[in-house]
Amino acid sequence: MEESLIKQAKAQRNYGIDLLRLISMFMVVVLHVLGQGGILSNAQSLSVKGEIFWFLEIFCYCAVNVFAIISGIVGLKAKHKSRNLINLCLQLMFYAIILTCIDVVVSVCADADVSILSIFSNLFPSVHAVWYFSAYFCLFFFIPMLNSIVENVPRDVLRKWVIFIFTVFSCFGTFSSRMANLNGGYSVLWLMILYLIGAYISKYDLLNRLTPSKGFLCFLGCVLLTSLSRIAFGKAGIDANMFVSYTSPTILLSAIFLVASFKKIKLGDKAKKIVIFLSPMTFGVYLFHCHPIVFDQLSDTFSWVAFESVYIAPFIVIGISLAIYASCLFIDWLRLLLFKACKMKDFSICLEKFFQKIFASISNLF
Repeated sequence: MEESLIKQAKAQRNYGIDLLRLISMFMVVVLHVLGQGGILSNAQSLSVKGEIFWFLEIFCYCAVNVFAIISGIVGLKAKHKSRNLINLCLQLMFYAIILTCIDVVVSVCADADVSILSIFSNLFPSVHAVWYFSAYFCLFFFIPMLNSIVENVPRDVLRKWVIFIFTVFSCFGTFSSRMANLNGGYSVLWLMILYLIGAYISKYDLLNRLTPSKGFLCFLGCVLLTSLSRIAFGKAGIDANMFVSYTSPTILLSAIFLVASFKKIKLGDKAKKIVIFLSPMTFGVYLFHCHPIVFDQLSDTFSWVAFESVYIAPFIVIGISLAIYASCLFIDWLRLLLFKACKMKDFSICLEKFFQKIFASISNLF
């Protein structure tokens, strides 16, 4: 019985979505190399090379939206288990402790001052430092409610809601932040909106007529439109990056089209094995390289790329991003082996039961 359930779960698994999750995390690394690495700030705006860098930035900008939409696609059909969130918290704690210890040792060896405040801030990264984790942590508790909305609200009503949300929060919000204050997409509310869109796509198989190639062409169209708007607005003296935002309609649509494209991709057996192997390490890439100790080291580290030849600079960006991505995957693979050896999965289940008892006791008071 158990073996048949496992086979059924594997048959229902969408490996194209798993592959897109891996690619999206690589795109996040590219964004950080370009932004935090200092390449965009040192590139001449509206020059050929500068706009090539910005094209790479815009090409990858939908990655965060893609991640949240995938959460909705997968979360609608998956069991809502607290142990999954606990496991993510344990991963964050693991990297925080390891990196803080390394930082203290290096500081002591270099005769540098070590303050209690810096140790505390590294052990407990701020909401700003790991904003997506913080926002997802809050989103997690709203997932049952969002799933219930998608499952129980009639399709016509839900479609009107999605159109209204897209119009107000994405379209109008791009031109007026007062219309929908989403902090540029760095918020729990925006992740909730994306989750709802993903769940709607999952339930009604939205854009199912799009082939992978057509979906990718639509994605490229949105990327080009965003890039052209940046150039046009920049030359007109308007905010060049008006549409370069997580909440921008072109960025949101590019994410939806990319998801629709990969949702229908079929992978061979070898590719499936690679995806299955790498998938558990995907979020570890984010947790490791976005920790303040690592992320601060990236600050302006790659600014020299902005002064390289226009013919090789983009390839340098991709190469650096691949190196960081592969290194983080390897590090999280080691973390995964350690967690398995220490039976952290069982520990997560024990913590889940412990917190459930606490919440049950609290709820009985009301």
